[in-house]
Amino acid sequence: MNLLSMTKNQIFNLLYNLSGYSFNEKAFVELLKKRGFEASTGKIRNWRRANTDNQNYRPVPDFVLEVIFEEFFKAKRANDGVLTLPFIQPVKKIEEK
Repeated sequence: MNLLSMTKNQIFNLLYNLSGYSFNEKAFVELLKKRGFEASTGKIRNWRRANTDNQNYRPVPDFVLEVIFEEFFKAKRANDGVLTLPFIQPVKKIEEK
């Protein structure tokens, strides 16, 4: 992985996975909503696509990258300056009986 040649979508996908939001997509949708940006799980999936040839590819807006970076720093401050990943807990699935 060469960070210098990564696209914004690749960077977003990496941060999205590291944060744990990939296991709790609704939490990220709600976070963006609180910040005044309407998103959906489908829109987020499209931002995570790196291949611009994919018909569902959409470039991730700068605002979304700013929000996720702010969440990383917020999680670090809340843990005495130590960032522990993932900082978003996954949604527990209900097991079928």
